[in-house]
Amino acid sequence: MAGQKFEPIDPPIKVQVYLFPTEIGGRQTPVVQGEKFRPDMCFEKSNQQFWGQLDVTLPIPPGGRGEAFLVGSYPPDLSASFKKGSVIKLIYQRCIGTATIQ
Repeated sequence: MAGQKFEPIDPPIKVQVYLFPTEIGGRQTPVVQGEKFRPDMCFEKSNQQFWGQLDVTLPIPPGGRGEAFLVGSYPPDLSASFKKGSVIKLIYQRCIGTATIQ
């Protein structure tokens, strides 16, 4: 990836986050304000990855939903994927939740 150009996500994109319950492989702790929540991210339909961080507005517990803002960067060929309704898989060794672009 050295020398590859990346586009910034600017302004941040509002997403609805859903974290899987702990019992089915989700996190054991909530995502909280100020946490640098940087799971691996890829689009559900294409499995294409990009770099991102989710900044939550209120804590989101395992099994819960909440609003966050997505910041990061992506290869230019993914620009059309950042549209309302697109689902992003959140991965830490396995899928722990999703983020849907609002």
